[in-house]
Amino acid sequence: MKSIFKFLGCCFLLLMMVIVICNLTIYTNTKSYIYDTPAESPTVIVALVPGAAISSKGELSAVFTARVDMAIKLYEAGKVLKILVSGDNSTLSHNEVNPARLYLMEKGVPSEDIFLDHAGFDTYSSMYRARDIFGVSSMIITTQSFHLYRSIFIARHLGIEAYGVRADVSNLLFRNYIREIFANEKAIIDLVTNRQPKFLGDKISIEGNGNDEPPEREYIHIYSPSPNQTIQSPLTITGEARGTWFFEASFPIVVTNWDGLIVGQAIAQTKADWMTEDFVPFEATLTFTSDPSAYSQKGTLIFKKDNPSGLPENDDAFEIPINFASVEQPDNTGILPFDSGVHGTVLRGPICPVMQNPPQPGCDDQPFEITIQIFSSNNKSTPFATTKTNSKGEYSFALPPGDYTLQVENQAIFPRCASHAISIVPKAVQEITINCDTGIR
Repeated sequence: MKSIFKFLGCCFLLLMMVIVICNLTIYTNTKSYIYDTPAESPTVIVALVPGAAISSKGELSAVFTARVDMAIKLYEAGKVLKILVSGDNSTLSHNEVNPARLYLMEKGVPSEDIFLDHAGFDTYSSMYRARDIFGVSSMIITTQSFHLYRSIFIARHLGIEAYGVRADVSNLLFRNYIREIFANEKAIIDLVTNRQPKFLGDKISIEGNGNDEPPEREYIHIYSPSPNQTIQSPLTITGEARGTWFFEASFPIVVTNWDGLIVGQAIAQTKADWMTEDFVPFEATLTFTSDPSAYSQKGTLIFKKDNPSGLPENDDAFEIPINFASVEQPDNTGILPFDSGVHGTVLRGPICPVMQNPPQPGCDDQPFEITIQIFSSNNKSTPFATTKTNSKGEYSFALPPGDYTLQVENQAIFPRCASHAISIVPKAVQEITINCDTGIR
């Protein structure tokens, strides 16, 4: 029993030593970069304001107000040219950055000098995104003393020339300091493991015009894949979207190649109740074709808002660039490098009167170059996917499991072509021949 207590005691002492070493390391490496007033601070491009609590009415807390006020003082003193507010806007009901923007404008800061980061969910993400999204290379962080050391430590280890000006308030709770003791260890772990923020996205130049900043992606966030990631079929896609992005708990996803041609489709399905305005997690498995010999292996992943009305004003989409992995074509058909789908040939005939005896040579049914459409069972009005047959009349679709209708475009035109109801099952490829009747008898 004594040996157990001795072991536990040693573990506790070791843990305490790690905590003390981490906190001393952060303190000693950052204290020389912290100033008490704007007058003492260097001149840089931007002041970064970490988000903090807001009231249900959108009013800034005392802690948040102090941070924003210090950024205003830096701006008025000419120490910074821009202000970047980084906070949490993960739901419609929780938006830390927009109230700060309004407050800054009320205090006389021009809107073109205000930038917002809606995905600064924690200190590490705020610093990482300041560097990778907004292109910040030097900045002054305005926050309370207990928070400055960790913020500067993270920023400088991410390659940002970071300084801090204290924005202290008189009534800080003791638990803030206790929390910071343990948050420092997490900061070091994040840096050692090179943790990625929950969201990245399009780059926004901090030296530009804040009014030109693209609006926050209010409706959809993609967890995986990330922009410019190299992907291979089948691809698992995860993310979250507002309930308004879905219809009947789903929405379509397509992937296009360098030429803008659709090479794969999927249906994203919710993993929770979608009848809400908040974010709902989703998942999809996308299968697609890719040509290793293509001019470029770049493509685009497109997340389409489900629009059962078909009205253009209700359309919306979110796109991220991707790269196709170089893969070998399969040995069986040479057409379909994916787990499930349909392929086949479109034939047009008869070419000659069928009653001729003997039959004339060259009267066999001929390959037909035409557009083929796939309709999912839950949407008969908008094609799930479209492709054109090649010179041999061949076509192919990568499809997730489900029920579909396969038909040619413009069924009413000559010649009349048969449509086919098909059921796609996992890890299986169906072969369907579509016959188009010329009416020649």
